[in-house]
Amino acid sequence: MNHKGIIYRASNWLYQGNEIGTGDAYMYRYPNTENWLSDRAIGEQLGTNGLKAVLSKIPDMEYKRKLRKHRYIYFLCSKKEKKRLMGELKHPLLSYG
Repeated sequence: MNHKGIIYRASNWLYQGNEIGTGDAYMYRYPNTENWLSDRAIGEQLGTNGLKAVLSKIPDMEYKRKLRKHRYIYFLCSKKEKKRLMGELKHPLLSYG
């Protein structure tokens, strides 16, 4: 969390940014507790992890937006296959900026 992937950059991984994915993800905390739970963990417990659905089940649930992570990819294939796969990427490559 809160890292930019310096090791990935140094290892020549390809960068796709941190805006990939739809919507926002949240961390949740039950009332009167200290530990924050990931959206996956709360989904296992409540059967849903969407903000509105969680709050409809537990109205006083605390929540905070999760920080997005940077996405890097690395191909383990021949140069020919890599070239083909690069042409089929769903998300564009970005400069490290």
